[in-house]
Amino acid sequence: MKTFNKVISLVTVIVFVFSMMAVPAFATGREGFPTVTGNENLTVTYYSDSALTNEIKNAEPNSVVYAKVTANVPSGTFASLDVNLAVENATIDEDISSFSIAGLARDTSVGNTINSARNGANIYIGLDSEGGGSYNSPTNYEELSVDPSYMDLAGSTSFAVTTYKLTVGASGTVKFTNSGESAGMGCGIDIGGIDFDFETGEGSGDPIVEQVTVVDTGLAIGGSTPAEKQVSFKATFDETKEYSHKLSAADLEDAIAKDITVVKTVDGTQGTDNIIADLKVDFDHENHKFTINFANGVGEGEVLATGAAATATFTYKLTEAVVDYTYDHVEFNGAKVEGGRVETAYDAKYLDDTTLKNAFVVYGKKTVDGVATEEVVAVPADKGHVNIGRSATSNEVSIFVYFKGANIESITLGFTDVPVDYSNVKAELTTTEFANNTDAATVKAAVKVTATKTQGVIKTDNITLTLGTDYDVEIYGNPANVTENGYVTVTLKGEFAEKELTPLDGKLIFGVTPDTIEYKDYVIEFEGGNTTFLATATDEDIKGKMTVKADKYVNSSKIGTEEVAPANFESVVIERSTGLVTVTLKAGEPYKGETVTATITLKDVIEYRNVRATMSTRMFPAGATDETIKGALTIVADKYVNNVLDGAEQSALPADEYTVAIDTVDANNKTVKITYSEKCISVADAYKEFAVAVGISANAKITLSPAGTVNKGEDFNAAISVEGLGTNKVYAAVIKISANTGTGTGTLVSFTPAAGYDKHSEDMENGTVTVIRNAGGTAADVLGTFTIKAAADKDAEIVVKVETLKLTTVEGDDIANLPSFTGDEERIIVTEVVVPTTAKINASFDIKTLGDVTSAKDKFKAGLKVTKGTDVVTVPAENIVVTEKKVELKDLEVEAGVYKVSVDVPGYTKAEVEIKVIYDSETNTMNVTSSATGREAIYAGDVDGNGSINAKDYADLVAKIGQAAAENVNCDLYTKDGEANISVNDIITMVYEFETYFGATITSAGLIVE
Repeated sequence: MKTFNKVISLVTVIVFVFSMMAVPAFATGREGFPTVTGNENLTVTYYSDSALTNEIKNAEPNSVVYAKVTANVPSGTFASLDVNLAVENATIDEDISSFSIAGLARDTSVGNTINSARNGANIYIGLDSEGGGSYNSPTNYEELSVDPSYMDLAGSTSFAVTTYKLTVGASGTVKFTNSGESAGMGCGIDIGGIDFDFETGEGSGDPIVEQVTVVDTGLAIGGSTPAEKQVSFKATFDETKEYSHKLSAADLEDAIAKDITVVKTVDGTQGTDNIIADLKVDFDHENHKFTINFANGVGEGEVLATGAAATATFTYKLTEAVVDYTYDHVEFNGAKVEGGRVETAYDAKYLDDTTLKNAFVVYGKKTVDGVATEEVVAVPADKGHVNIGRSATSNEVSIFVYFKGANIESITLGFTDVPVDYSNVKAELTTTEFANNTDAATVKAAVKVTATKTQGVIKTDNITLTLGTDYDVEIYGNPANVTENGYVTVTLKGEFAEKELTPLDGKLIFGVTPDTIEYKDYVIEFEGGNTTFLATATDEDIKGKMTVKADKYVNSSKIGTEEVAPANFESVVIERSTGLVTVTLKAGEPYKGETVTATITLKDVIEYRNVRATMSTRMFPAGATDETIKGALTIVADKYVNNVLDGAEQSALPADEYTVAIDTVDANNKTVKITYSEKCISVADAYKEFAVAVGISANAKITLSPAGTVNKGEDFNAAISVEGLGTNKVYAAVIKISANTGTGTGTLVSFTPAAGYDKHSEDMENGTVTVIRNAGGTAADVLGTFTIKAAADKDAEIVVKVETLKLTTVEGDDIANLPSFTGDEERIIVTEVVVPTTAKINASFDIKTLGDVTSAKDKFKAGLKVTKGTDVVTVPAENIVVTEKKVELKDLEVEAGVYKVSVDVPGYTKAEVEIKVIYDSETNTMNVTSSATGREAIYAGDVDGNGSINAKDYADLVAKIGQAAAENVNCDLYTKDGEANISVNDIITMVYEFETYFGATITSAGLIVE
């Protein structure tokens, strides 16, 4: 039936096409559009007066002049003007607009008229739709798919735009130029034509915007000053000439220099001498090119003319060595093939002919210029390669080895462990409507899951999977009986767990006839059953502890109790004098404006705020008792009753509102811990825990990172810590280190304080920093980290040493040396590792069309783009290769990052792959990974460019073929045999291929979803 339908559609297309041959396509309603002449521009003329009566060519330095801007439109039609002007050697003082044409308006909303930041001006003129103006031609625009919206200028081909009042500079030439696009707009003169070729049917149909050329001969400042001579150079070299590859570099450069000719032109007069001997030539032998620098040819009183090239670059050719090979052997995945058969584990990558061919490499012995090297190497593909032979009923593959055109060996490739795979897994509901309270088992049983089974090359469609073994079904909410519309979720399991399911989310929607629902017996409940609240609690605090519940009835039968969401409260009123809480619910079903009440109790709140704890000292002699330490503690606070201050501020905090504990950290350090009651709601300018010291000592410690070695010129870290004090004891420290006493020197770069400390001062030149503990911070024994640059040469030893360490354990005390201080030092060796910065990336896309792509090679080259984020990566032409049915990106050298390689060709679906280039510090290599599967492709027939081949594409394709046939012209890629004119056979062939992909789902990567 499919074949019959296809034949019917082909016949329909042929009849339609031949009917179109009688009437040229798209001929009606297309006359009258203006065309671009290439002379659309803006001209600038300078005057000495605002009345524009005295035209000038020169101006005095720092004087005021006027520049008139005129638009020239040879077609006499106009849609819009949008341009940014920049001026050299002058500033714009005022924009004196002289534009006045009925139906058009100059709009400054797209940008300031004068743009001082760019020393230029923005100009936008368009149709004045609000002022009554609009298009007036062509009169038949309504028959078109686009509205050109342009005006005739009533026979005029130019009009005044504006006049700028300028203050010229001290020297040079005043000149206006086009500085580029304005914000959000195009940059050009739109004359009102459309981008559409009515002969070929190609084009976007959008208005044509012609780029603005600014014609400005310039205004000389101080015209009596002698002008410098304007010079330019012309270099010629025959890039087709070949030089012997056996020449030394010096001999090669001498030979090339003799073939270069450079002629100098001064103020328009061309010299006759060849001055190549006076110029510098830079050779790049690796890339076979050289650059001539003209700077040495510019003499005294001369300057390089504006726009003249400062250099000239040429390429040269070398003769190639004659390389030949004799056959030796073939390898599969790096192992020599012997005996005519290879066994390998079944691998999906070998199902791709290209990958499989690449796994076999032909080797031979190499000769260069007739001299045998006896070296066994992989031979070029044009000398030796393999071809693939496949069987539809067997997993074995025949490999035919060719060397210099002859089949010299045949190899059988066998696969072990042939896998079983499943695809096209689909779930559906055999019943989509259920009665209310249908049990879950019945709903689950209505789900049917099928799949396609593939074992090697054997494929079986529509096998039925088993519930519980191959998949599970969950009902939304997992009810015992369904009572409302919902869905089931199908989850694959077992060997199907990783397969893609249709639908992707596994959801299948079902319907249930709804029940009648109502709510009765409303009550207000409070969290924990507690109806007593603090007098300071706000209404919102009370509401936050409150819920409204009601008994739910379904079909007049009570099924349970539910909470009413606050969104259904019309109002909540709390009478604080009586404690009465009243909740009014929303009117209408299901709550009917019910009113619910409850009573609460409010009690006084006693709080202690701004609690302040201080210690008169935190340095104690050895043997000090806990009571002696407690005696140094004072605690005060403000007492509030129901948010009102009760008594004097900062009175002594009652002893029953806190407890004090003295904990021993070690022999020299103790902690004073204060625990406050819940009435103490704020603690300001104090700590709940104080560290005190009793006869302490400390040592310095250095920890280097990395340890052992550091790369030359790179940074390493030296963490400075204190030993002997215990954690949370240091309050301030002065650290002085050095890194210049070894065989190499380290440069101190910066210091970063550790968590809990702030950097108070820093002197990297002397290696000294001061740190102070954060207010309320918890300081550890690490004080901070110095960053040091390894400035020494390879194999040098850098010694990092703590010269002095002054610190205190008492907040606010002077910083001083503690008893028994000792320093520390560590060593690190300088190494030198070269880190790679670039890698080469590749990508490949098949071109799916029966037509010959040779004539359209440039289209596919231009359609391949590479981007990194939002930046477009420049791709040299030699890195894009288009073969008979493939477009490839080859060996593009890039830096680390994430790249997208995409293909966008009009008339084809789009495709892209993602390639990641990541530096691996462990292996010191650049890793390249790609999302490509090897099946990426672009498909002919996507006429509207939306990524799929649909009915609209079908109609547009038929129209295009019909137009080509009617006009007897070549139809680009739609000819199969490459002849000049399209034929009936070509139409049948193309429509057949179009229908092959019609309606297919094509991913953004260019893959057809099965």
